[in-house]
Amino acid sequence: MIRYKSTRGSQNAKSSAQAIIRGIAEDRGLYVPDAFPALSKAPEDMLDCDYRQVAAAVLPAFLSDYTQEELRACIESAGGRSGGKGGQCLVFGALPRKDGGI
Repeated sequence: MIRYKSTRGSQNAKSSAQAIIRGIAEDRGLYVPDAFPALSKAPEDMLDCDYRQVAAAVLPAFLSDYTQEELRACIESAGGRSGGKGGQCLVFGALPRKDGGI
């Protein structure tokens, strides 16, 4: 499972759900993954993908405490035209973790 740590050095690592809900680390730093996960597709293989296809390939690697179904629901509900390559945003803050916790 990917853990998230503060850019300011706090040793209180968080899960992705905890980092999303908290927003800013205790020491006012930003949360970053403790390691860069392997992606299901190479970045160069996603050049012609739309926003949702890229999100489906990238987000599971970084948000390991969410199920595929939870991620798929968020990706599919992202705003904008279906299949567009625009700058839509995904919001995970209100998404409960698969075990109901934070």
